Amino acid sequence: MDICVDCWGRFDFPSAARIAKALEPYNIMYLEDAMMSGNAKTYAKLAAGTSVPICISETLATRYEYREFFEQKACSVIMYDVTWCGGPSEAKRISDMAEAYMIPTSPHTCGGPLLYFCSAHLATALPDFLIMESNYWKWAHQYPYFVNNVPAPKNGHVTPPELPGIGAEIKPELFHNGDAVVETIAKL
Repeated sequence: MDICVDCWGRFDFPSAARIAKALEPYNIMYLEDAMMSGNAKTYAKLAAGTSVPICISETLATRYEYREFFEQKACSVIMYDVTWCGGPSEAKRISDMAEAYMIPTSPHTCGGPLLYFCSAHLATALPDFLIMESNYWKWAHQYPYFVNNVPAPKNGHVTPPELPGIGAEIKPELFHNGDAVVETIAKL
């Protein structure tokens, strides 16, 4: 089993460096968001000082923010959230840019079910795909409340649905039982 460690951007550089050094003997897949992702030069210093692969972050948006991390050699893996980085097309552009630097990508899916579906589809088109982050509780218990056909991982793999669009069958009762607010903003 591969281990990934997510620090949620909570540490300063000296603490992140100590954490990375402490994790070296365990051969983890990556250390994610050891610090806030606003300083590529500091991340480059962290990456240069450890053998632990550094994963940077679903909190960045657009390929322009990721580019500096690639140029500074500040990461070994990138993660993006399709809903935060600019959508599936921008996520694909980020992955294409990462591929030019031989950096694999790992989509973040710990949001809603539509993010999970989009990320599963996107992962099928990425030559530099590493792993799709997911959360058992979300796809097994939370997402089925909203959609009928949540793809569950089988043997470590997720197969996106082949239905139209992203393949999500949104439960119609969500719009009738008071859980969703439907507001008309314009009439045609």
